[in-house]
Amino acid sequence: HLQKTCANLPKNTEGAVINCLLALAPKTPDQGGLAPECRESVGVFMETVDPISDYKLNFALMDNCGEYVDGHCDMELGEGEVMKCLIDLELEVEFNVECHQQVLSYKYFMSRSIKLDKPLLNACREDAQKLCMTELEEEEKLEHKPHGAVISCLYHHIFSDSNEKVSLLT
Repeated sequence: HLQKTCANLPKNTEGAVINCLLALAPKTPDQGGLAPECRESVGVFMETVDPISDYKLNFALMDNCGEYVDGHCDMELGEGEVMKCLIDLELEVEFNVECHQQVLSYKYFMSRSIKLDKPLLNACREDAQKLCMTELEEEEKLEHKPHGAVISCLYHHIFSDSNEKVSLLT
């Protein structure tokens, strides 16, 4: 798939291949997107390299969204806070097409793995451990649950009728 879809990328463009794959990830194969195995591999790459935590690691994001970050986000923010700033800012400001696509690609992966959403992970760690893990699971496994499992579990506990709810709502 990489050879077909991302073959015409300019040479020596930093991050061009991964950004091509990120743009294709939210699409289904019949829409010209990635095969499930490839999408899963890109997700593993995202969790391993974690370009969301350090905005400066993603050259395409810096190029396409730099003007918005410079004008509205604190560059000293860490642990995914710059991406959170961009996601929040997108509700107020109309981004250029390239920046919108970059943010959309990252939101796709962030919605599937709590490990990639550091602000959410940090804010909800206790609830996730208390509500979303069995007694046999260890804390480090929290970040390695199947894609979306922790986020889905937290969402379920927001609306649950049980006494065990996400702490922000109790």
